[in-house]
Amino acid sequence: MKKPEINSFLEAIYSFDKASLNLLSRKILVSERFESFFTDILEPVLDELGASWTSSGGIAREHFFSNWLRSILGHMVANQVTKQSAKKIICACPQESHHEIGLLIFSVAMMNKGVGIVYLGANHPVNQLEYVLKQANAHGVALSLHLEPSRTTHEAIISLPRKLPVPVFLGGKACRKINTSFTKNGGFVLDKELRESCDFVAKYLGVDAHKSI
Repeated sequence: MKKPEINSFLEAIYSFDKASLNLLSRKILVSERFESFFTDILEPVLDELGASWTSSGGIAREHFFSNWLRSILGHMVANQVTKQSAKKIICACPQESHHEIGLLIFSVAMMNKGVGIVYLGANHPVNQLEYVLKQANAHGVALSLHLEPSRTTHEAIISLPRKLPVPVFLGGKACRKINTSFTKNGGFVLDKELRESCDFVAKYLGVDAHKSI
């Protein structure tokens, strides 16, 4: 049986009611950690919308909710509050990858562990990450890959862990499309659930993996 909150979200989406979505998300986040909000509510809602994508109004509903979610998560990232001494990671989708909702979800979850986020968003050139890393004095890089990349981008991702002096983490639906040279070069593939992946990154960076702020 679905959680009542899932049904409430779906009702708001079917009505294209942004105000209700805002109210529902605020109420849930008061009492639940973001990771739980994603796993228990957002993920099932996204699955439901994906399953009904070809039905009447399915594309409109998916676009409406995706744009709302991108806006909400983007606002959280833009207004992050972290300590000056906090560990920082660069979050980006490599060139050719335009789907950034997964990256935003990961970014907010890491923020809740006290990690600072340098957010570059979608379609970012991999060869510019070294420059950003130096300028931001970051402690790691996290990439989100939604679709299988071109050969050029694939090779750029594989070689990245050898070029950067910080850990490189790779997640997203297509992370398993990258061959094992990535891990042999020192990269880390995040192919687990959100909470487990975030705990791994936090622990590797020396941050309390169970911290939530």
